[in-house]
Amino acid sequence: MKRPVNAQFMGDVMNTATAVQRLGHFNRKAARLSSSKFISAVVAQRPVFRLSTGDRCPEAVVPDADATEAVVLTLRMFLQDEPDLISLRKIAQLYDEIALPQYLREAFDNIRSAFNNYLDEVCIHLDAQPLTRRNLLDVFLYGELAHIDADKAATFRRITCQAAPEAYARMLFASTVRDCIVTISLLRSVNELTIAELQR
Repeated sequence: MKRPVNAQFMGDVMNTATAVQRLGHFNRKAARLSSSKFISAVVAQRPVFRLSTGDRCPEAVVPDADATEAVVLTLRMFLQDEPDLISLRKIAQLYDEIALPQYLREAFDNIRSAFNNYLDEVCIHLDAQPLTRRNLLDVFLYGELAHIDADKAATFRRITCQAAPEAYARMLFASTVRDCIVTISLLRSVNELTIAELQR
């Protein structure tokens, strides 16, 4: 059961301090994403897939490997629950646990819900098996770029064994990472309002 919005218990003081700290940590990491070389690259040139023409093979116009690997180190903090406690799911739990005006909870929940719906959209098929944007993120993050999971690495190799599917998947991955960062930036704005409310 949620506490009333204007509850004034001693426990709320500790919860408020912890909430402000975690939301501030979320926002600092979100700012790092927004100022990354990856974002600068996708603003200058949106990710695109180019079919083969003449002697040119299919290709993905996406940020380079260094920019992608760097941004993934920070992005993972928002997608996995441990150890940083700033994943979108953990911050959503925080919003449910602290005393806040309802409109701030709804703003966070609406953005996160729309984002989850987006991640659950099917974006590619692998041997007739549909893969969602969430699946594709996991395959690239944990099959190539971060801690390697054997099953995801195998799926990554299946996706990238031919030039055209690999280029198309890399374009989709870059687009999804861009949209993750845009969403996290929107949530950062809600967090700023929430921090101001908690510190009143």
